[in-house]
Amino acid sequence: MREFLLGSPLSPALNPGAGPAQTTIAASENGVVHLDRLQVAAIASSEQVGYSGFDLTEMLEVNNLLVNGSIELIRGRNNPGAPGSVFSPLRETPVIKLGDWAFGTGDTVAMNAQIQGTGPINGAFTIAAPFTPRNKRLGYTGAIPAVRQTYAGAQAQAIGPGGNAPVTITFDQDGVADLNSLVVSCGYDALVNGVTPYEQLASSLVQQITLPSGDQLILGQGVFGVSSLIFSATRAGNWWSPGFEFVSAGSQIQILVVNAGTQNGSYTAGLPFYPSSKGGIC
Repeated sequence: MREFLLGSPLSPALNPGAGPAQTTIAASENGVVHLDRLQVAAIASSEQVGYSGFDLTEMLEVNNLLVNGSIELIRGRNNPGAPGSVFSPLRETPVIKLGDWAFGTGDTVAMNAQIQGTGPINGAFTIAAPFTPRNKRLGYTGAIPAVRQTYAGAQAQAIGPGGNAPVTITFDQDGVADLNSLVVSCGYDALVNGVTPYEQLASSLVQQITLPSGDQLILGQGVFGVSSLIFSATRAGNWWSPGFEFVSAGSQIQILVVNAGTQNGSYTAGLPFYPSSKGGIC
């Protein structure tokens, strides 16, 4: 069955020494939240001379992780601050087994976190978790065409700082798209302060993924999104299972991307695609 992602808004500003900020995911329907695969990403809100990237997750300390405002999952005495990097989308494997939780509409997971140290780096963070609705959606469950896999790509989309725009994959043939392995990439107009290429994606959010049917894969309440690092080509594996989708020639998958950084960016996306006919391929 198809998994979705529950997303949260960006937290209020993370200012070193100012104490924790909070963001919350809220279920928009009944279902099961898979917290073993919780995703947390912190984004630098400005360029910092001498700092090598925009991904602040390694500097994040988590003070509270509360289910429905009362069940505390971060334990310890004397104001614990657990490493936020254990929830990074770029981690090798799930480390903390927080389990599956049955949620009703409006149930929440809230995280309080702050930046370690007293340096000048400011930012914000977002959280997300795979979600299986009680009202199950299957996606495409038929046979995968017995053809060689190809790669469907989007036309590059320029997005300015603070802006958002859809990155669109338009299919040129009927076939089956593998949503599990969706990749989003970003290149800034100019590399700044020694930022490494994958780090450019860290300053971006995916606000929605809309299928040709109109179904949307990111759920939540209010204004929400998920870290684009969940879709990085450098991730260790696929963190969720949205499954497959049968598409027709001319149909589109739209990925709504938010550039939360300070530079103009060029974004694109791609996924494995199985054409419905071999098209001359042996």
